[in-house]
Amino acid sequence: MIPADLFPEIARADQRPALIFADGRTLSYADLNARTLRFAERLGGGEKRLVAISADVSEHVIVAYLGALRAGHAVAMLPPCDDRLWQEFLSAFRPDFTYRPADGRWRLVQESRPQQSDAPLHPDLALLLMTSGSSGLAKAVRLSYANLDANARAIAHYLELSPADRTALVLPLHYSYGLSVIHSHLVAGGSIFIPGVSVVSEDFARLLDESGCTNLSGVPYSYELMERTRLRSHELESLRFMTVAGGRLAPELIRLYRDHSEGRPLLRHVRPDRGSRPHRLRAAGKRGGQ
Repeated sequence: MIPADLFPEIARADQRPALIFADGRTLSYADLNARTLRFAERLGGGEKRLVAISADVSEHVIVAYLGALRAGHAVAMLPPCDDRLWQEFLSAFRPDFTYRPADGRWRLVQESRPQQSDAPLHPDLALLLMTSGSSGLAKAVRLSYANLDANARAIAHYLELSPADRTALVLPLHYSYGLSVIHSHLVAGGSIFIPGVSVVSEDFARLLDESGCTNLSGVPYSYELMERTRLRSHELESLRFMTVAGGRLAPELIRLYRDHSEGRPLLRHVRPDRGSRPHRLRAAGKRGGQ
Protein backbone atom coordinates (compact mmCIF):
# COMPACT_ATOMS: atom_id res chain seq x y z
CA MET A 1 0.00 0.00 0.00
CA ILE A 2 1.02 3.64 -0.34
CA PRO A 3 1.26 6.03 2.65
CA ALA A 4 -1.69 8.08 1.40
CA ASP A 5 -3.93 5.09 2.12
CA LEU A 6 -3.13 5.25 5.84
CA PHE A 7 -5.73 6.93 8.06
CA PRO A 8 -8.10 8.12 5.31
CA GLU A 9 -10.35 9.63 8.00
CA ILE A 10 -7.72 12.36 8.54
CA ALA A 11 -7.80 13.27 4.86
CA ARG A 12 -11.57 13.82 5.05
CA ALA A 13 -10.64 16.92 7.07
CA ASP A 14 -14.01 17.45 8.73
CA GLN A 15 -14.89 19.03 12.06
CA ARG A 16 -15.19 15.85 14.12
CA PRO A 17 -12.87 15.88 17.15
CA ALA A 18 -9.64 13.94 16.69
CA LEU A 19 -7.55 14.93 19.74
CA ILE A 20 -9.02 16.23 23.01
CA PHE A 21 -6.98 17.68 25.85
CA ALA A 22 -7.57 18.05 29.57
CA ASP A 23 -7.55 21.86 29.32
CA GLY A 24 -10.59 21.73 27.04
CA ARG A 25 -8.80 22.25 23.73
CA THR A 26 -9.84 20.13 20.77
CA LEU A 27 -8.03 19.35 17.53
CA SER A 28 -10.52 18.45 14.80
CA TYR A 29 -9.79 16.09 11.92
CA ALA A 30 -9.50 19.20 9.72
CA ASP A 31 -6.93 20.68 12.13
CA LEU A 32 -5.05 17.39 12.30
CA ASN A 33 -5.03 17.11 8.53
CA ALA A 34 -3.63 20.62 8.10
CA ARG A 35 -0.98 20.29 10.80
CA THR A 36 0.27 16.88 9.65
CA LEU A 37 0.55 18.14 6.07
CA ARG A 38 2.51 21.19 7.25
CA PHE A 39 4.91 18.94 9.15
CA ALA A 40 5.25 16.71 6.08
CA GLU A 41 6.24 19.77 4.02
CA ARG A 42 9.01 20.58 6.51
CA LEU A 43 10.56 17.17 5.82
CA GLY A 44 10.58 17.70 2.06
CA GLY A 45 9.69 15.31 -0.71
CA GLY A 46 11.74 13.12 -2.98
CA GLU A 47 14.03 10.61 -1.30
CA LYS A 48 12.59 8.60 1.58
CA ARG A 49 13.99 9.83 4.92
CA LEU A 50 14.31 8.37 8.42
CA VAL A 51 12.83 10.60 11.14
CA ALA A 52 13.66 9.89 14.80
CA ILE A 53 11.04 11.25 17.23
CA SER A 54 11.18 11.59 21.00
CA ALA A 55 7.95 9.73 21.71
CA ASP A 56 6.30 11.88 24.36
CA VAL A 57 2.53 11.56 24.77
CA SER A 58 1.75 14.97 23.30
CA GLU A 59 0.08 16.66 20.36
CA HIS A 60 3.51 17.65 18.99
CA VAL A 61 4.58 14.03 18.74
CA ILE A 62 1.29 12.76 17.32
CA VAL A 63 1.31 15.47 14.63
CA ALA A 64 4.97 14.81 13.75
CA TYR A 65 4.50 11.05 13.65
CA LEU A 66 1.45 11.17 11.42
CA GLY A 67 2.96 13.90 9.24
CA ALA A 68 6.11 11.88 8.59
CA LEU A 69 4.08 8.77 7.74
CA ARG A 70 1.75 10.68 5.43
CA ALA A 71 4.80 12.08 3.61
CA GLY A 72 6.02 8.54 2.95
CA HIS A 73 9.01 8.70 5.29
CA ALA A 74 10.03 6.14 7.89
CA VAL A 75 9.69 6.97 11.58
CA ALA A 76 11.61 5.75 14.62
CA MET A 77 9.74 6.29 17.89
CA LEU A 78 12.31 6.49 20.70
CA PRO A 79 11.88 6.69 24.50
CA PRO A 80 12.07 10.37 25.45
CA CYS A 81 14.29 9.96 28.52
CA ASP A 82 16.81 7.34 27.40
CA ASP A 83 19.90 9.29 26.38
CA ARG A 84 22.04 6.17 25.96
CA LEU A 85 19.58 4.60 23.53
CA TRP A 86 19.33 7.87 21.60
CA GLN A 87 23.10 8.01 21.19
CA GLU A 88 23.24 4.38 20.10
CA PHE A 89 20.45 4.96 17.62
CA LEU A 90 22.03 8.09 16.13
CA SER A 91 25.31 6.23 15.70
CA ALA A 92 23.89 2.99 14.29
CA PHE A 93 20.95 4.22 12.18
CA ARG A 94 22.02 7.77 11.22
CA PRO A 95 18.53 9.32 10.88
CA ASP A 96 18.02 12.18 8.47
CA PHE A 97 15.95 14.18 10.96
CA THR A 98 15.42 14.23 14.71
CA TYR A 99 12.42 15.77 16.43
CA ARG A 100 12.71 16.34 20.18
CA PRO A 101 12.56 19.09 22.81
CA ALA A 102 15.50 21.47 23.22
CA ASP A 103 15.56 24.65 25.31
CA GLY A 104 11.86 24.34 26.07
CA ARG A 105 10.75 23.97 22.45
CA TRP A 106 10.18 21.10 20.04
CA ARG A 107 12.80 21.29 17.31
CA LEU A 108 13.10 19.52 13.98
CA VAL A 109 16.80 19.13 13.17
CA GLN A 110 18.24 17.90 9.91
CA GLU A 111 21.18 15.79 10.99
CA SER A 112 24.57 15.99 9.32
CA ARG A 113 25.41 12.82 7.42
CA PRO A 114 28.72 11.22 6.45
CA GLN A 115 29.95 11.88 2.93
CA GLN A 116 29.45 8.28 1.86
CA SER A 117 25.82 7.58 1.01
CA ASP A 118 23.87 4.93 2.92
CA ALA A 119 21.79 2.30 1.21
CA PRO A 120 18.30 3.67 0.46
CA LEU A 121 15.48 2.86 2.86
CA HIS A 122 13.10 0.12 1.77
CA PRO A 123 10.05 1.73 0.13
CA ASP A 124 7.63 -0.18 2.38
CA LEU A 125 9.35 0.77 5.65
CA ALA A 126 7.05 2.85 7.87
CA LEU A 127 8.05 2.40 11.51
CA LEU A 128 11.01 1.37 13.65
CA LEU A 129 10.38 0.38 17.27
CA MET A 130 13.33 -0.28 19.51
CA THR A 131 13.97 -3.51 21.38
CA SER A 132 17.04 -4.55 23.35
CA GLY A 133 17.02 -8.12 22.02
CA SER A 134 18.98 -10.86 23.75
CA SER A 135 22.33 -9.09 23.39
CA GLY A 136 21.33 -5.94 25.27
CA LEU A 137 22.29 -3.81 22.26
CA ALA A 138 19.72 -1.53 20.68
CA LYS A 139 17.85 -3.21 17.84
CA ALA A 140 14.81 -2.19 15.88
CA VAL A 141 11.68 -4.01 14.77
CA ARG A 142 10.65 -2.94 11.25
CA LEU A 143 7.00 -2.46 10.30
CA SER A 144 5.54 -1.63 6.90
CA TYR A 145 2.60 0.60 6.02
CA ALA A 146 0.60 -2.56 5.29
CA ASN A 147 1.49 -3.93 8.76
CA LEU A 148 0.19 -0.77 10.46
CA ASP A 149 -2.97 -0.67 8.38
CA ALA A 150 -3.87 -4.35 8.83
CA ASN A 151 -3.25 -4.23 12.57
CA ALA A 152 -5.28 -1.03 13.06
CA ARG A 153 -8.22 -2.36 11.08
CA ALA A 154 -8.18 -5.75 12.81
CA ILE A 155 -8.31 -4.16 16.27
CA ALA A 156 -10.91 -1.56 15.24
CA HIS A 157 -13.09 -4.33 13.80
CA TYR A 158 -12.83 -6.57 16.86
CA LEU A 159 -13.53 -3.75 19.30
CA GLU A 160 -16.33 -2.45 17.06
CA LEU A 161 -14.88 1.04 17.09
CA SER A 162 -16.86 3.83 15.44
CA PRO A 163 -16.65 7.63 15.20
CA ALA A 164 -18.54 7.71 18.51
CA ASP A 165 -15.66 6.07 20.37
CA ARG A 166 -13.11 7.97 22.41
CA THR A 167 -10.06 6.50 24.11
CA ALA A 168 -7.87 7.83 26.91
CA LEU A 169 -4.23 7.68 25.82
CA VAL A 170 -2.10 6.72 28.83
CA LEU A 171 0.44 4.38 27.19
CA PRO A 172 3.87 5.44 25.88
CA LEU A 173 4.16 6.06 22.16
CA HIS A 174 7.48 4.24 21.75
CA TYR A 175 5.51 1.09 22.60
CA SER A 176 3.51 -0.80 19.94
CA TYR A 177 0.43 -0.93 22.19
CA GLY A 178 0.31 2.85 22.63
CA LEU A 179 0.62 3.41 18.89
CA SER A 180 -2.03 0.78 18.14
CA VAL A 181 -4.49 2.73 20.30
CA ILE A 182 -3.93 5.79 18.10
CA HIS A 183 -4.00 3.84 14.83
CA SER A 184 -7.21 1.91 15.56
CA HIS A 185 -9.16 4.97 16.67
CA LEU A 186 -8.04 7.12 13.73
CA VAL A 187 -8.90 4.36 11.27
CA ALA A 188 -12.39 4.22 12.81
CA GLY A 189 -12.80 8.00 12.81
CA GLY A 190 -12.90 8.08 16.61
CA SER A 191 -11.19 10.49 18.98
CA ILE A 192 -8.29 10.38 21.44
CA PHE A 193 -8.29 12.06 24.83
CA ILE A 194 -4.88 12.99 26.28
CA PRO A 195 -5.41 13.39 30.04
CA GLY A 196 -1.93 14.72 30.80
CA VAL A 197 -1.85 12.91 34.16
CA SER A 198 -0.87 9.45 35.35
CA VAL A 199 -3.43 6.73 36.07
CA VAL A 200 -2.51 7.09 39.77
CA SER A 201 -3.50 10.76 39.83
CA GLU A 202 -6.52 11.65 41.95
CA ASP A 203 -7.83 13.57 38.92
CA PHE A 204 -7.63 10.67 36.48
CA ALA A 205 -11.07 9.14 37.06
CA ARG A 206 -12.72 12.58 36.98
CA LEU A 207 -11.00 13.49 33.70
CA LEU A 208 -11.90 10.11 32.22
CA ASP A 209 -15.55 10.68 33.07
CA GLU A 210 -15.74 14.34 32.04
CA SER A 211 -14.10 13.65 28.68
CA GLY A 212 -16.71 11.02 27.78
CA CYS A 213 -14.19 8.25 27.10
CA THR A 214 -15.75 5.02 25.88
CA ASN A 215 -12.63 2.92 26.41
CA LEU A 216 -9.28 2.72 28.14
CA SER A 217 -6.20 0.63 27.35
CA GLY A 218 -3.43 -0.41 29.72
CA VAL A 219 -0.86 -3.05 30.61
CA PRO A 220 -1.41 -5.33 33.63
CA TYR A 221 0.55 -2.97 35.88
CA SER A 222 -1.77 -0.10 34.82
CA TYR A 223 -4.73 -2.01 36.23
CA GLU A 224 -2.86 -2.84 39.42
CA LEU A 225 -2.16 0.87 39.88
CA MET A 226 -5.78 1.78 39.15
CA GLU A 227 -6.89 -0.65 41.85
CA ARG A 228 -4.86 1.40 44.35
CA THR A 229 -6.74 4.54 43.33
CA ARG A 230 -10.10 2.70 43.36
CA LEU A 231 -10.98 3.43 39.75
CA ARG A 232 -13.73 0.80 39.85
CA SER A 233 -15.52 2.75 42.57
CA HIS A 234 -16.22 5.63 40.16
CA GLU A 235 -19.31 5.79 37.96
CA LEU A 236 -17.84 6.04 34.47
CA GLU A 237 -21.05 6.20 32.51
CA SER A 238 -19.57 6.37 29.02
CA LEU A 239 -17.00 3.59 29.45
CA ARG A 240 -18.02 0.47 27.54
CA PHE A 241 -14.78 -1.58 27.56
CA MET A 242 -11.15 -1.68 28.66
CA THR A 243 -8.28 -3.49 26.95
CA VAL A 244 -5.08 -5.05 28.26
CA ALA A 245 -1.91 -6.27 26.55
CA GLY A 246 1.72 -6.85 27.46
CA GLY A 247 1.15 -9.71 29.90
CA ARG A 248 -1.46 -11.59 31.85
CA LEU A 249 -3.67 -10.08 34.46
CA ALA A 250 -3.95 -11.94 37.74
CA PRO A 251 -7.08 -14.14 37.69
CA GLU A 252 -8.37 -12.40 40.82
CA LEU A 253 -8.19 -9.00 39.12
CA ILE A 254 -10.05 -10.40 36.10
CA ARG A 255 -12.78 -11.67 38.44
CA LEU A 256 -13.05 -8.27 40.10
CA TYR A 257 -13.66 -6.56 36.77
CA ARG A 258 -16.03 -9.29 35.60
CA ASP A 259 -18.09 -8.99 38.78
CA HIS A 260 -17.98 -5.20 38.64
CA SER A 261 -19.38 -5.23 35.09
CA GLU A 262 -22.05 -7.82 36.03
CA GLY A 263 -20.76 -10.33 33.50
CA ARG A 264 -20.45 -7.93 30.56
CA PRO A 265 -17.20 -8.29 28.53
CA LEU A 266 -15.77 -5.06 29.95
CA LEU A 267 -12.13 -6.19 29.91
CA ARG A 268 -10.57 -7.50 26.70
CA HIS A 269 -7.12 -8.71 25.71
CA VAL A 270 -5.58 -7.41 22.48
CA ARG A 271 -2.44 -8.20 20.48
CA PRO A 272 -1.12 -4.78 19.41
CA ASP A 273 1.86 -6.28 17.56
CA ARG A 274 -0.21 -8.52 15.29
CA GLY A 275 -3.09 -8.28 12.88
CA SER A 276 -4.80 -11.36 14.35
CA ARG A 277 -8.08 -11.32 16.20
CA PRO A 278 -7.87 -10.17 19.85
CA HIS A 279 -9.81 -12.14 22.46
CA ARG A 280 -11.77 -11.63 25.65
CA LEU A 281 -10.31 -12.39 29.04
CA ARG A 282 -11.73 -15.10 31.25
CA ALA A 283 -10.92 -15.70 34.89
CA ALA A 284 -10.74 -19.49 34.68
CA GLY A 285 -8.52 -21.89 32.78
CA LYS A 286 -5.02 -23.38 32.79
CA ARG A 287 -3.43 -20.45 30.94
CA GLY A 288 -4.01 -17.86 33.61
CA GLY A 289 -7.48 -16.96 32.40
CA GLN A 290 -6.55 -16.03 28.82
